[in-house]
Amino acid sequence: MKTKYQKSKTKICPTCGKEFYYKHINNTFCSIKCGVKGRKGKTAPNSKEVKCKICGKIFLLKGSKLKDRIIFFCSKECYAIQRSEWMKNPNKNPTYGIGHSIETRKKLSKIASKRLIDGKDNNQRTSKARKRKDLNDIFFRSSWESNFARYLNYIGEVWKYEPKTFFFEGYKRGSLSYTPDFYLSRENVWIEVKGWMDSKSKTKLKRFKEQFSKEASKMIFVINQNKGKAYDFLNKTFPDNEIIYYNELEKKYKNIISNWELPNNSSKKRKNYHLMNKAIKKLDDLGCLVIPIYSLNILDKQMFELFNIATLHQDGGVCLIQVTSTKPHVHYHYENFSRKFHKTGIVMQQWCWINYKGFKVFTYKNGEKTVEKYI
Repeated sequence: MKTKYQKSKTKICPTCGKEFYYKHINNTFCSIKCGVKGRKGKTAPNSKEVKCKICGKIFLLKGSKLKDRIIFFCSKECYAIQRSEWMKNPNKNPTYGIGHSIETRKKLSKIASKRLIDGKDNNQRTSKARKRKDLNDIFFRSSWESNFARYLNYIGEVWKYEPKTFFFEGYKRGSLSYTPDFYLSRENVWIEVKGWMDSKSKTKLKRFKEQFSKEASKMIFVINQNKGKAYDFLNKTFPDNEIIYYNELEKKYKNIISNWELPNNSSKKRKNYHLMNKAIKKLDDLGCLVIPIYSLNILDKQMFELFNIATLHQDGGVCLIQVTSTKPHVHYHYENFSRKFHKTGIVMQQWCWINYKGFKVFTYKNGEKTVEKYI
């Protein structure tokens, strides 16, 4: 049935006494504010008096909330008291005083992980939890974890992501298991990437050290910087373990390692993204084969840390490109780099860096710079 609207008739608001045009036949007040004031202190016509089971307080409850209910509570606090009593009853809570078995914990852990990977977990703090295509479609919970995996690939380390879960014994509440982020098989060490050290994380790490002290001694922690709550906690709880600072890694490798994830509000990220696309398009027009530096099997990778892209020309020449929105890196002498590269026996035609002005090209012959220009 369609709603009836009246555009020409008016009513008097019982709260403010103002005359108003009403849209619907059942409109009584001129505004929501007047409606709240007019209904304050009044109850629904079908309300009934009920008694709280815990404190015995008499209160009114709407008829719609009386359906199929025998026990009533006046507040959340009273309900919490009753619920704790119910949980102590073995007939209603078969795990009371016992806890879940390790087999049940493993099943619950697998179910929770599957919900998270499928994107059905609504309790996630961040939208960064997703699969990364450049990392073999592996699911990572944060951009820090995925960036650290890219760093491990860059240095040629063999790693596994969350390969094992350690279950704690003797605890019935709180954190009952712990899963380290990475395991390095060559070094036989565990790595935990911690962007946020909350009370739950501290409890997990304390219990892990208490029950798995041998494995805890192999832990390497990745935190933001050498200060703050996470730094103080690790220095106190794990004084002998190695700590890696993420901000130092990001400063060094964000312009070197491909697909490095920066914060969404980073203006430099947007600039470098557009510059990278511009560089690839320009090189495609020139008929070059574009190869990311991180994918090359190079023995001396530190020698190439200045650059993001390597290109191969049809005549066999090599062009190395650094993508940056500000200045090129000056911590390495370009002439020394050119001489080292020339000793490898590969013919380097030119290398350049690109910024908002365009390509700045340095052409080399026998390891010596001959031309410097923008294209």
